[in-house]
Amino acid sequence: MFGTIFKKYPELERKMVSEAFSRYVKNVRKPCTKIRVDKIEELNKKMLYSKITAKSGLKNPIKNIKKGMSDSSGLKEKLTTKSSPVMQNRLLYKQLLEEFNQKTYTMQQKSKSLHRSMKQLILDIDGSVQETEKIF
Repeated sequence: MFGTIFKKYPELERKMVSEAFSRYVKNVRKPCTKIRVDKIEELNKKMLYSKITAKSGLKNPIKNIKKGMSDSSGLKEKLTTKSSPVMQNRLLYKQLLEEFNQKTYTMQQKSKSLHRSMKQLILDIDGSVQETEKIF
C-alpha cells in the first residue's frame, strides 16, 4: 500500500515524514534529552571526583564515534597525567604498603639469621660446658 501511494504522491510522503519527525522531536527526543541532562546534573552534584557530560546534537553519530576513537589514542597519557585525588591516595598507600612489606621481609630474614647464630652459640657454649665438666 505504501509503495503504491507514495509512488503516486511523493509530496504526501515528505509531508507525513516531516510531521512524524517533528512530533518525535517534540514528544520524545526533547523530553528524553531534558530528563537525561537533569539526571546527569543531579549525579554530578552527588559525585565529588568524577563528572559526567552530556553531548547533544548527535546529527552524525558515525562521525562522532570515529572522532571519539581517534581521540582515544592519547587516553593513556591523559589517565596517567590527570588522576583524581582518591587515585593518587591509593597509589601512595600501595607504595607505602610495598615498602612496609619489604622492610618486614628484611626484618624477618635478619631475625632468622639471628636465631641461627644464637642457636649455634648456645650449642658451642653447651659443648664447652660439657668439655669443662669432663675435666673436673
